[in-house]
Amino acid sequence: MLRAIIFDLGGTLIGYQGGSPTWVDMESAAIRTFHAWLVEAGLVMPPVASFVKTALATVEQMWMAACDGGPSFELADFLVRVCAGYGVEVPPGVMAEGVRRYAGVIQAESRLLDGAPELLAELKASVAGMEMEFSGITQFPSSA
Repeated sequence: MLRAIIFDLGGTLIGYQGGSPTWVDMESAAIRTFHAWLVEAGLVMPPVASFVKTALATVEQMWMAACDGGPSFELADFLVRVCAGYGVEVPPGVMAEGVRRYAGVIQAESRLLDGAPELLAELKASVAGMEMEFSGITQFPSSA
């Protein structure tokens, strides 16, 4: 009896890089957007280049740990960790908006891969009554 089907979304069903040549370019754009929002919200932030460098190193570290069997992580957890490293405490409402803006950059760069909608429709029809859930190492808000 079929009980579960697991997909790695990135590169299997969804292409995340869009017009960016590498994941670093895509993530850097999202990190810069997040940083700009925090400055706009009145927080004292480190220089953007330093923040981007630290954030990229942190997401890679957290990603590798998750790939090695460690816990997956929420986007907000990653961003809180980066900010805390600079002694920046982000109020919850400001963080929620920052996460939305970060995810918006990634979402704008994302697209369903060829055949993904048809595969999911066929899969859904063949496992009628079974719940389908999608997950990944980095958890974006459901709106993304």
